[in-house]
Amino acid sequence: QVELLLAMPDPPDQKPAEWLALVAAWRIKYQQNQDAAVLALKRLIQLYPQSPQAFAAQRRLSLMETEEKFRKTRPAN
Repeated sequence: QVELLLAMPDPPDQKPAEWLALVAAWRIKYQQNQDAAVLALKRLIQLYPQSPQAFAAQRRLSLMETEEKFRKTRPAN
């Protein structure tokens, strides 16, 4: 459904970036699908690089990378 919104001609300012940010958040929180979330965040950064959502997406990607490194270096119980 978000793809339909993104395909709309002349969407309201900032809305497409907001929609992609919501998709990424939803994939992280409800689907627990990190890979799909990363793709959504990267798409947001690529399509709307100067938006506030892109800056937040970049921070989120950095945090996810740090969490992944920590998980890999931490011994399993």
